[in-house]
Amino acid sequence: MTAQRFPSENADNAGGGHASGADYFSRVFGEDLDNLLDPASWSAGVDLANTYARMEYETHLAVEREREVADTVREELFPRIEAVALAGPASGVYRATPGQIGRVHNGLLLNGNVEACAGIGMAHETLAMTFMQVGVCMVSYQGDQQSWSQRMYRRDYRSEGGDQIRDMLSVLDGRRAGDRVSRLARRWILAYAERMFLTRNSDARWRMCQGAPAPLEIITGAGLSGSDESGATYPLMRSGMAILRELILGHRRFVFVPKR
Repeated sequence: MTAQRFPSENADNAGGGHASGADYFSRVFGEDLDNLLDPASWSAGVDLANTYARMEYETHLAVEREREVADTVREELFPRIEAVALAGPASGVYRATPGQIGRVHNGLLLNGNVEACAGIGMAHETLAMTFMQVGVCMVSYQGDQQSWSQRMYRRDYRSEGGDQIRDMLSVLDGRRAGDRVSRLARRWILAYAERMFLTRNSDARWRMCQGAPAPLEIITGAGLSGSDESGATYPLMRSGMAILRELILGHRRFVFVPKR
């Protein structure tokens, strides 16, 4: 087991003699880059004793530094935030009281007036086929839960005799060229599904979801277009904007939490 060693609190002076990149790494992480890259500084196996000690040390240090600047932030920074707020007359810095929090819990969250929806999409690619699945789940504080899933299969390679190597390379080149559009389309499907079920399958007064209310993939229709007798068509954009109108302009009570 290697000796326990915590980084110096004066990280600005760490990494002397290194290139600028190593100096920046030392300032950010409080670790000397050469030491980090040295195999002897790594712990073999699961070193829980040092893990807990290091976690306690870093947490204590972060809390102490936060306390040092908390008063300054409240006195100097909060008034500036309030002064330059651009979101409207109700924007600013507010203090939530225990009574207000209790009213929110009892009047909205705990009686089923809020439902949240989130989903995940995965893809598995092989030469013969790409398998994609999207899952969406909607829950409330009462424990009610609904879930939906959709599976898609894209069959790019179809052996029909001839030059099989050329056909395989053609499939791979086509995937490389269209991969950006394919990823954006999968993101569109997931974002659309979250907003669709939140709008049409929820009876809650307030609806919650992740990301932005109108994400880029929905606004752009994932960049997919077609054509008919009247000219260019954008089917994904049309469907996406329709569900956004239902949620944002129709229901109007929604909260979106940015992804971290």
